[in-house]
Amino acid sequence: MKAGVALPSLIPETYGAHLLDWAVAAEQLGFDSAAVLNGSLRRGFDPVVTLAAVGAATRRPRLIGGVLAEQPGTSMAEFGRQLGCVDEISGTRLTVALAPRGARALAELDRATGALRDAWASSSLYVASDRPDGPDLLLRGDMSGLAGLVARRATGWMGGGVSLDTYRRTAEQLDTAWASEARDGRPYIVGVRLFSFGSDADETADRHISHRYGTAESAREYRHAVLTHPDQVPDALAAMDDAGVDELVFAPCSTAISHLELLASAVLPRTRAMAVSA
Repeated sequence: MKAGVALPSLIPETYGAHLLDWAVAAEQLGFDSAAVLNGSLRRGFDPVVTLAAVGAATRRPRLIGGVLAEQPGTSMAEFGRQLGCVDEISGTRLTVALAPRGARALAELDRATGALRDAWASSSLYVASDRPDGPDLLLRGDMSGLAGLVARRATGWMGGGVSLDTYRRTAEQLDTAWASEARDGRPYIVGVRLFSFGSDADETADRHISHRYGTAESAREYRHAVLTHPDQVPDALAAMDDAGVDELVFAPCSTAISHLELLASAVLPRTRAMAVSA
């Protein structure tokens, strides 16, 4: 299993320097990817600008960009061109994780994936590229018909704060749809898990969940899922691996680099050992 880290772009006290410090530290510590998970231009940092900055500040880790299937004020064709520029300038390290915005989620994802693929196929950026179809594309969501769309148009699926049962069920559906489309290999599945380490782990997690989800009924479930001690990491990795997850992205509740260092010490030796034994 691979391990990535989400940059603290949705934490209220985050400044631009925090994002670049985290990206550089994630690369130095040995994480496989750096993710920007906020998809809205009206909340947090603009994902395209952030991805471009992170791509310039790093050389090795894959870049995972969580974006919305509808972008206010711009066409998906233009948005695809912008993402393609980030991909090419970063050395084709970008993976786009596309999430629905409205009520008609599947139709929205279908239109957006088609528009992005068309934009990348017609772009001069990829004429001499080693991947002429453009960036890897993950779809997000949990709706009927999603597995078939992933198998037809995407590279895989990215989960969120969903239950292990959802990961298992989705992995099975994706494998079935993948086989039906006679595609080689298997779909790439990325999971996400919140973490908050250090002496103030619980207080920091409480504050972050309150900011993100307020008093919503789901807030308690999300809070329960936050990893608050490095000792919880082995079980979390094993459970995700058993559910069919290929890469687990850890999303922080704090901007403190010390939390990232504690995470690296707990996660990376275990993911490397899992890779050797696979």
